[in-house]
Amino acid sequence: MTSISAVETSGTAGDTPTYTTVVTVTDPDGLLASGAKASVTIPVHAATNVVRVPASAVTPTGTGTATVSVLESGSETVKSIEVKTGATGGGWVEITSGLTAGQTVVLADNTAELPTNTSNRRTTTTTRATATASAAAQPAGASTTQPTAAPSATPTR
Repeated sequence: MTSISAVETSGTAGDTPTYTTVVTVTDPDGLLASGAKASVTIPVHAATNVVRVPASAVTPTGTGTATVSVLESGSETVKSIEVKTGATGGGWVEITSGLTAGQTVVLADNTAELPTNTSNRRTTTTTRATATASAAAQPAGASTTQPTAAPSATPTR
């Protein structure tokens, strides 16, 4: 890469902004036209021995730390565990320790209203652990989509 603009390309917005980038490519056979445009993906982070979970399953507790609620194996009991987090993006959070692939994590209730109480905390009541959506922790790089299951209990304030 020869240069990357510090300013986003006009008209881009959202999770994937674009930047004008100049890349110098060796072309000994002269097959590329000068000034040709191309799309490239530049990985900014790679890791091994990590799992990823939907971002709604993670509650940050500090820099690089969080809690995740998991269903205990073979039961409906939910347990909060401390995890270390890594890269985030695209609605996913990398978990570097504290969680293993295959554990079932509890997702947030995206239908609950934002908090309006004085503590600015969401208060919800459910009667069973199965009332919340869940997803299995999966190895990073797995090609699946985020679950869209909805809870069957109605949150109360």
